[in-house]
Amino acid sequence: MSAPSIPTPSNCYGAWSARYYQSGEIVTGRDGRNYACDPNYFLYCSWTEFEPGTGSYPDYSGLAWNLLPTSCSVPPAPSPSVPTATSPPSKVLIPTALPPAPSDCPSVFADSRIYVAGELTSYGGVIYQCTTSNGRCFQSGYEPFSPLGKEAWKVIGTCSGNPAVTAPPASTTCPPFFDKFVRVYTTGDLASYGNVIYQCITSNGRCIQDGYEPWSPLGVEAWKVVGTCNVTRHLRQRKIE
Repeated sequence: MSAPSIPTPSNCYGAWSARYYQSGEIVTGRDGRNYACDPNYFLYCSWTEFEPGTGSYPDYSGLAWNLLPTSCSVPPAPSPSVPTATSPPSKVLIPTALPPAPSDCPSVFADSRIYVAGELTSYGGVIYQCTTSNGRCFQSGYEPFSPLGKEAWKVIGTCSGNPAVTAPPASTTCPPFFDKFVRVYTTGDLASYGNVIYQCITSNGRCIQDGYEPWSPLGVEAWKVVGTCNVTRHLRQRKIE
């Protein structure tokens, strides 16, 4: 007599993890259902707030993951006909509904604006909050919707409607470009890098020390962001006689 076969899962995929997902990739959520990474919001598929099948943030996960008609299931193993003690029914927990999304969104993310810790912005109906003042919130490659955005931003909600209109910051002429080999910076001195204006906040020498450049991770210990400026290039005109 042959041994009974062991049931194997059907329609099962890998569990979700905080890695980069491409459009259309399929995972099996904690609820046993299968989800496909949305082609329009695939950059969010690796974010913890958007993990599918947990029920924690359904508004978020519904943006990044699409529920598929198939589910991961294991055929039930036959159980012996032995009477078991009846346990009292467990209390059913009713999930608390999330608060409704606000009708107005914060201003849409703009790469020309300076963001510091605590500031809000929106993109595609998702509200983000800047979590750092080291300059990454307005640094190229750390946009809220980018793969590295989680290092500078966090998702705090969703919104609908028109974003609030904000006036653009006044533009000024850039101070001299940062160069520690040409100038010794002390408290109050200004320097620019790209279109960002920085001010030295210490006289202990860190403003010209390696590793404490204004845009570096340790730069916040020596510099602070005070604004933006227009980078202009002056062209020489040759008089034609």
